[in-house]
Amino acid sequence: MPTFNDPAADAREAAEAMRGLAHATQRVDQPAQMYAVIGDLQATARSLQQVLDQLAHAHMAHLERATNDLGDYQIGSADAFATADALGDTASFIDQAHERLNQAQSHAGRIAWQPADEQQRWLNVVFLQGDQATESLDLVENDGPEAAIAHLRGYDYGDETTDAALSNGYVYARLPEGNLDRTVTSDGYALTYNPAMSHVSLYRAFTPDPENALPETRRASLTSPIASRPAATRRSVNPPTRDASWFEHPGVAAVKQARGLSR
Repeated sequence: MPTFNDPAADAREAAEAMRGLAHATQRVDQPAQMYAVIGDLQATARSLQQVLDQLAHAHMAHLERATNDLGDYQIGSADAFATADALGDTASFIDQAHERLNQAQSHAGRIAWQPADEQQRWLNVVFLQGDQATESLDLVENDGPEAAIAHLRGYDYGDETTDAALSNGYVYARLPEGNLDRTVTSDGYALTYNPAMSHVSLYRAFTPDPENALPETRRASLTSPIASRPAATRRSVNPPTRDASWFEHPGVAAVKQARGLSR
């Protein structure tokens, strides 16, 4: 509990509280709590700025008592001046941090966190790039992402697509997204696309049976399919046309060819 009159004791308690908060935020299971945490950090930053200003003032107020270990007032007062100056500079930086925290809380206040579904996964339906992705990207630009989702759903063959994704490991706890990718979800599907890199992916929400659930170690090893490709390929704006999506199971690719869905 704060004493409100013992700076040393209250500083120790504040340090311990921040150590506890650093530990508690290593994993945030309830994201809705983060808005309040940011707000409390904002108040903490404002109080910290006040403390720093007051400590700087206190060093100057007691300047006549400052010496070094040998009793030299000149050296002691110079160090007191330097301490007060550094504390003042730090207070200015904390003021900037307070403003940025204010911005963070403003953005965080607009987030509507949805309940977590611990079992839901996303399985890849199709990944297209280069010339293969042109039609879908044109649909996004001209008719909207929902039109592209409707088009790419033609690549979803139900259980066959599910089995292919499971056998190849293209099932994810979180949607694989690059830094510049855009994502739109609709009716149990998620579209990720990047016009600049000329690629598009469609994922379907999937709740596996317990016996088909990915082991924890397997899930941890899965990475973004785009990020895992060679750097030279990722940077190419117009990669070479491929006969089939590199996500496809061979059997799925054959069915698509027969149905005229392959580009």
